[in-house]
Amino acid sequence: MGPYHVAVIMALRHMQGRLGEMVEPLQDAAARYPGLPFRIALAAALADAGQVGQAQAEVERLAAGDLAAVSRSGGWSLSLALLADACYHLGDATTAAQLYGPLEPYADRNIAIARAGTICAGPASYFLGLLDLTLGRPGQAARRFEHAAALAGRLQARPMIAFSLEGQARALLALDRPGDRQHAAALLGQVVATAHELGIRGLGERAGALLKELAAPTAAWPAGLTGREVEVLRLIAAGCSNRAIAQALFISPNTVLRHVSNIFAKTGVANRAEAAAYATRQGLAE
Repeated sequence: MGPYHVAVIMALRHMQGRLGEMVEPLQDAAARYPGLPFRIALAAALADAGQVGQAQAEVERLAAGDLAAVSRSGGWSLSLALLADACYHLGDATTAAQLYGPLEPYADRNIAIARAGTICAGPASYFLGLLDLTLGRPGQAARRFEHAAALAGRLQARPMIAFSLEGQARALLALDRPGDRQHAAALLGQVVATAHELGIRGLGERAGALLKELAAPTAAWPAGLTGREVEVLRLIAAGCSNRAIAQALFISPNTVLRHVSNIFAKTGVANRAEAAAYATRQGLAE
């Protein structure tokens, strides 16, 4: 498969929410065309496929030495965007912070490349929003995603509009201010409808599952715990690390830290072992 073919199919799969299916073609392309940004795309594909260890190893290798392994040529902005996508899926706040400054100058632009076919990855503000979520800044993330949806709307790029609205919904749920859940549910409804119409399976399934959670009756949890805090507590009781919790719940490690702190304060426990014991006593452990 030639480089232009791989690049175009990669862009299509990314917009379909199916980038994880490109792991093998991208491994081959990265070996055959080292001058093109296929290894960066591979890191994002591995993360999307849930191959966490391999994805993290690729991201760390690429990020080493102030991104020394990433070409500053015409594919620079696309490389930053793909790495931002990988960081979000991995919950890698360290690399996310490293990427933010280089990507921010593109905030009002769309990410495009013509080195391996003509590819538009969408607004840079979308990928900045992913970095903001990874860094635990949902307010800033919500503004980034709203901006990205507006830019994508000008292009009539419906898949990217849908991705941006999903990001905005996740940011609103992380903020959890009065009215945010209702606003997030309305955005997710739009995402599900668009994903169904366009066949964006991965995005539709993600947004649909989140919408179903929002529609479920709110349970009265002990000690004033929120539903999200109970999810985190269950994972603590299962022996999961903060990074594993971040990956399981698609939230940033900083957000996990905030939830863990709230859990400790509300339940009066001092450490994770006591939190796990509390979860067992309350029938919250799975």
